[in-house]
Amino acid sequence: LLPNFELQLRAINVDSVILALRDLRKSHVALCVFKTWCNGWVTSERMHHDVRPTCIFGCEGQKDNLKHYLECPSLWNPIFANLSLPWIESPLARLAFLSPTRD
Repeated sequence: LLPNFELQLRAINVDSVILALRDLRKSHVALCVFKTWCNGWVTSERMHHDVRPTCIFGCEGQKDNLKHYLECPSLWNPIFANLSLPWIESPLARLAFLSPTRD
């Protein structure tokens, strides 16, 4: 899913990632994060649908797949704006692989 980040993937501290997930207040949030890591989103590409629509958030010409959604500005811009969080450029950091926190 993230071929451009292969070197960063090698730098992941798995122990700190697991601890951050374990410390979450709600276990369903940890499960959602884990499902994302495992490509568990229901997308037309993953389900091998014959007709594959574009991004469900309205990005023209982008596929309905997790690879796009990890970087989709139509998804991430409102998330960061509504949560008053600083923009995180790296999809790996957004997914709590790099510097994981409960936030």
